[in-house]
Amino acid sequence: MMRGMDLASLAAKLYALVPAEFTAERNRQAKAARSEGNSLLAKQIGRLPKPSTAAWAVNLLALRRAEE
Repeated sequence: MMRGMDLASLAAKLYALVPAEFTAERNRQAKAARSEGNSLLAKQIGRLPKPSTAAWAVNLLALRRAEE
């Protein structure tokens, strides 16, 4: 985990991942936050739900084609 990263920034990066990669990366980030002594952030990261395929597609469209 990058020092100083907030939950919103991290969530945006996680939700841009392919859904199959989401859970492993979410858990890795939560573990990193915990090892840095930020147990609250680790819990918040761990509670982020894996997006459905449809939600992921909409998120990706919004990120890559915001003007449309």
